[in-house]
Amino acid sequence: MVSLGLSRHIRSLIRTGSGLMIAALLLLMTMPFVHAQAAPEITIVSPKANDKITGKDINVTMDMKNVDNACKWVGLPDKDGQGHIHAMLDGMSMAQLTNFYCGTNSFTISGLGVKPGPHTLMVDIATNTHEDMDKTMKMVKFDYQPASPQAVPAAKKPASAPTAKINNLKDGAVLGPKFNLDIAADNFTPSADLEGKLNLEGYGHFHVFVDTQTHRLSVPRVQVLFSCDRVRNE
Repeated sequence: MVSLGLSRHIRSLIRTGSGLMIAALLLLMTMPFVHAQAAPEITIVSPKANDKITGKDINVTMDMKNVDNACKWVGLPDKDGQGHIHAMLDGMSMAQLTNFYCGTNSFTISGLGVKPGPHTLMVDIATNTHEDMDKTMKMVKFDYQPASPQAVPAAKKPASAPTAKINNLKDGAVLGPKFNLDIAADNFTPSADLEGKLNLEGYGHFHVFVDTQTHRLSVPRVQVLFSCDRVRNE
């Protein structure tokens, strides 16, 4: 009798345990499955290793995966799956940054000031706040042999310190999500083509920040595209 009672008790526990397991499995099946965010990837499609470039500029095409590089994200808080391209020529610092690129997988680096011969292009994906994702870094060596190398313009020693002024906005202006900036520069010539090249007196580019009290490039709330005398917030 005792043996029979124990056997019934064990069968009851098994049935109860099975029911709990089935209920748990059914609950898991009804829950939404969350996929882990795949890591961003970037590949340089062109130029290829040791390509000879004979045109005046350097055309670059990328293959990007697992990243939304829309320009509207640039400068906003970092978010997984968002970012843009940083491209550097013959170095890996801000001094060699030819620009950052968004909303596209292809761009052109001006050959202005690039000497004929071997060069190294480095690209990576950066977060919205311009932090380089080091693990995405790719590089390629190429031979730049243009028919007519483009010399840099002559340096222009300014009469006084360079200044910049926003012409088309007043303090307190109400703006939409997109707006244009018309910037006037005194004693200074902005040039996108010279960005990332050796410093040249009298030339440079603009950095535009929104909603930040700091001028450190790595922490803007919103930073828009460099390098023109007319800058558009994307």
